[in-house]
Amino acid sequence: MFIIGLFNGSGQKKLTKENYKQFKQDKFQEMLEHYDNILEIKPDYVEAWHGRGVVLDQLGRYQEAIESYDKTLELEPKKVEAWYNKGNALESLGKYQEAIESYNKALEIDPNYASPLNNKGYILTKLGKYQEALKCHDKALEIEPKNAEAWNNKGIALEKLGKYQEALECHDKALEIEPKNANAWNNKGIALEKLGKYQEAIESYNKALEIEPKIAEIWYNKGNTFGDLGKFQEAIESYDKALEINPKDVEAWYNKGNTFGNLGKFQKAIESYDKALEIDPNDFDAWNNKGHALKDSGRYQEAIKSYDKALEINPDFEPALKAKEEILKAKK
Repeated sequence: MFIIGLFNGSGQKKLTKENYKQFKQDKFQEMLEHYDNILEIKPDYVEAWHGRGVVLDQLGRYQEAIESYDKTLELEPKKVEAWYNKGNALESLGKYQEAIESYNKALEIDPNYASPLNNKGYILTKLGKYQEALKCHDKALEIEPKNAEAWNNKGIALEKLGKYQEALECHDKALEIEPKNANAWNNKGIALEKLGKYQEAIESYNKALEIEPKIAEIWYNKGNTFGDLGKFQEAIESYDKALEINPKDVEAWYNKGNTFGNLGKFQKAIESYDKALEIDPNDFDAWNNKGHALKDSGRYQEAIKSYDKALEINPDFEPALKAKEEILKAKK
């Protein structure tokens, strides 16, 4: 029998986050085998199909999870949790319209089920349908006023509408309910930054990072806010932390390049833009800003080539057109 945290003697190893993650993976694999064994004996056992789907979901095997939920729903079409969980799996695969359809099915069966309302609202925000999203979150909060996730997601929709003070109030509501919600602290930081309250935003990001130090997005947002404060070295350190966690974060490389440019370190800026362009060769902003860094380094011919690259991707991109024109005029 494996018992976590029963002993803490000198000969015991602490269970790290990585080990715990592996432990959970192993347990889910065991559970999957358990459900498979049950279904060999009783292939029409609804709860086993549903449980199998949940376990596959936890293992990140979303398509297989959906197949298990579909089997559940063949046997019991009114099983509301299966429709909800199928929606979650579809959302994880980026199949947003299908996910909404599954959440709608769950809500047909139980109109007072807050979780599918909240998740539907979150997807609608991703799809740019902010007013519809707010209606979903408000309905979810009528049903469950203490739903921290719904308050947080409502705040995200309000931010997208430019209603930053209202968004901030929503994130504060979420944090009253769940003070250790890193996502809410991060989103509170975004709202504070948009309101020009940069130091308070940094404090919110720090709170988020105390809880979840390995989320690249929080380090990236903190870097942006340091940039707003003109603290460029601190911004670079935050972008570096983001890039340690996610080396493929094109925006972090791009903003790191911008920050080096602000410090007059043009070669380092060029190197950062090159990293961004390795990941996304069609980022015309990165080509444009690389052109600026080359121009400021006196490398005019290379700068023109960078501006040309930006213009190949976006022929009407005014900043690149103007910058190229300035170099050509100066050479005459």
